[in-house]
Amino acid sequence: MKTRTLLLLSLACALAIAAAGIALAIKVSTAPEAAAPAPLGAPVMVGDMTTVVRTAEAISGLTVVEVAIGGVVDTDASSDFVLLVAGTAHRVEGSDCDPSPVEQMSCRLAFRAPVDPGTSVVLTQTRGDQQERWVLVVE
Repeated sequence: MKTRTLLLLSLACALAIAAAGIALAIKVSTAPEAAAPAPLGAPVMVGDMTTVVRTAEAISGLTVVEVAIGGVVDTDASSDFVLLVAGTAHRVEGSDCDPSPVEQMSCRLAFRAPVDPGTSVVLTQTRGDQQERWVLVVE
């Protein structure tokens, strides 16, 4: 190939890379920001259920989260919760939540996710097409 052809091809590649960079910059700048985590101790509506997340503590290889739930009758409301620890999702292993009554009920969710006190974990609750998350520091 001639030098002129190679120069034109390299110029075309440089323009393609620049166009891709501009497109990515536009996409990143217009993307919606992630929603802030829900506050601890405040009632939050997730779907049709009101949830208040209070504390998380490490007990004998489990991470136990204290919550208050209510607003709708649900025979397995604890299955809506997932605990994220170091990128791994953990389902509820045990719960003292009765079928959720219409009024608020305090209960504890146990996850087989041993963590050290002071570790941050993320609790998510999904009901229907709505999801909420809380950032907890394990006591």
